[in-house]
Amino acid sequence: MSRRWLTGALIALAFIVIFVALAPASLFTDLVTSRRADVRFLDVSGSIWRGQARELEFRGTVFPEVQWQLSPLLLLSGTLGGALQVGGGDAAHEIRGQARVSVDREEIIRVDDARFVADAGFVSRLLRMPGIYLIGETELVVDELEMNEQRILALDGQVFWRDAVLTTPYSQVALGEFALQLAPSEAQGLVAEVTENRGMLDLRGNIALEQDRRYAIDGSVTTGLPPDIDAFFRNIGERRDGRYHFVFKGQSRQ
Repeated sequence: MSRRWLTGALIALAFIVIFVALAPASLFTDLVTSRRADVRFLDVSGSIWRGQARELEFRGTVFPEVQWQLSPLLLLSGTLGGALQVGGGDAAHEIRGQARVSVDREEIIRVDDARFVADAGFVSRLLRMPGIYLIGETELVVDELEMNEQRILALDGQVFWRDAVLTTPYSQVALGEFALQLAPSEAQGLVAEVTENRGMLDLRGNIALEQDRRYAIDGSVTTGLPPDIDAFFRNIGERRDGRYHFVFKGQSRQ
């Protein structure tokens, strides 16, 4: 009798293992979207362990050609996570990159070893700054990010803007290269502080981004710039201490 029970249990276990191994990717995406109303997947295929979607939409921002590979070992500790790739490695996509992402039982999201490259125009459309358009390549490098639904708990990362060009109603000017250091803000969002700039502006300041997608850019540039650029910053800022000080406030795209 016990032998029959053992045989039946092994058969049942084999069916469970086969089902889990062959479970469709939609099982994973349905689980995610049932817990996050701001996430949407389009054209899902593959298995739950190694799947892909033609698009992932998160808080109104669309990421193309998303692929994931879940880690069975993390599941043993009650954590859902693995490797994530965006853009399929295709340089033609406006945003592309990879990261390790996980969510634990307390719904704390962790991102490690992230590197994403995006056209600066993608950032322009996110920020929606009237009359200003950014050109160039931006790169986001995140060594560690830990957050929950309410706030960013830990963050160590950088943003680079290379071959930077600023287009304004007055003109278009090459700005050089910028680096910004990312850190959590006291207002539960993040702040990006300019740490390096190579170009004529001598840009200083920071960008604060909150959980509700509101942002504030508080910066300053040197005076004595080419006439068209000097006129632009003179009109949007206040001159003091030999610099033009300016503040932009807005809300990124929903």
